[in-house]
Amino acid sequence: MRAHAWLALGLLLGGCTLQYTDDNAAKDAKPRPDSSSTSASTQSSSTSGSTTGTTSTTTTTGTTDTTSNTTGISSTGQSTTTGTTGTTNNTTTTSGTIGGSTGTTDTSGTTGSTPGTYTQIASSAPDDLLSDIEQTAPGTFMVLDESADFLTWSSATNWVEVFQTSDQPPRFTVAPGGTAIWVADHSGSGGDAIVKLSISNGQVLETIGDRFSSGHLDGAFGTALFHGVNGVAVDSHGNLVVTEQDNNDIRYIDFTTTQVSTIAGSLSQQNGFADSNGGGGNAATFDAPTAVTIGGDGTIYVIDSTNCLVRAIEGSSPWNVTTLAGHSCCANATPTDNANPLLAQFCPMSGIASDNQGNVFVLDVVAEAVREINSSGVSTIAGSQGLEAPGGLRVTGSHQLSLVDGYDIWQVTY
Repeated sequence: MRAHAWLALGLLLGGCTLQYTDDNAAKDAKPRPDSSSTSASTQSSSTSGSTTGTTSTTTTTGTTDTTSNTTGISSTGQSTTTGTTGTTNNTTTTSGTIGGSTGTTDTSGTTGSTPGTYTQIASSAPDDLLSDIEQTAPGTFMVLDESADFLTWSSATNWVEVFQTSDQPPRFTVAPGGTAIWVADHSGSGGDAIVKLSISNGQVLETIGDRFSSGHLDGAFGTALFHGVNGVAVDSHGNLVVTEQDNNDIRYIDFTTTQVSTIAGSLSQQNGFADSNGGGGNAATFDAPTAVTIGGDGTIYVIDSTNCLVRAIEGSSPWNVTTLAGHSCCANATPTDNANPLLAQFCPMSGIASDNQGNVFVLDVVAEAVREINSSGVSTIAGSQGLEAPGGLRVTGSHQLSLVDGYDIWQVTY
């Protein structure tokens, strides 16, 4: 209204040029904590009687999770607001005229997950508690339950039971090519073997070891013996790393030489705790190693379960074993983080995963928490939030972990 009053006065004065500042426009551009600048001017001429241009610009940049930029042109009533909060992006555009009418409003945005929080993506698996998980394709997961059922889940198909094995494998991994899985087969027939199964129907494609005998013997695939196989992982060459809970060692299956060898742990299957200290992989000792993962640089990471440690195995011939994190089991079911990984404490762990940036993740069963180990130490990136029986853990996307808990599949961003 003030603009119209000045315009009328300009016309009456005939030929005079007046300047003013629109206080209402300045009030509309509210300052924010960071910085703001507001300017508005109108020129009126009695010769043409026209109003050309008022400009008001306010720019605010957040310092935490929120960034907002607002630009307004007061003479046309246009404003554009763009905001980002955490991983939520919203864009709102409003256009109108100074006379007070409003044109169009368009709102669009995407919402993601806040780092360090759980998102349940699947629930109520049909048969039994879930124990391990792999992603077989983007958005498609294969899981193993405690009844030796292999199931798949995707948002399109929900739960599908693919096949059931006669034995009770504790863990599995997808074979190169994605058409088969390798299973650590702790046989009910008294033997232990690493078995390759068709991912579509469970048909046995290859067996390494003896499903009817157990022990410790390196050598050719057909004569090698295992005892208490637990974890299995594929390296960048397509070879397998296997943990043996009962033999307290780490075995390597080389498909180029068709040989099985013991790369870490005592050749006499002695349990205990010792790093290599320059003596090679067999100078080190473990106590019931379980889950295993292989980092982007080829380092093998193992959960040394009874010792409540995370161990690292590097090199080859000789292999070198060191302690990556941990120094004793947690007290009162309370793990402790620390900037020095060797001073952190872990409770028993059920899953381990690693990414290509050198980060290692473990699933702490008692604390029901996901812990991260990197150059900054050991930290808890996600607390229990109602987990009950957390199982296998995998990196399944950029800054994304997937795990099984009870009958459900959860994801954690980091």
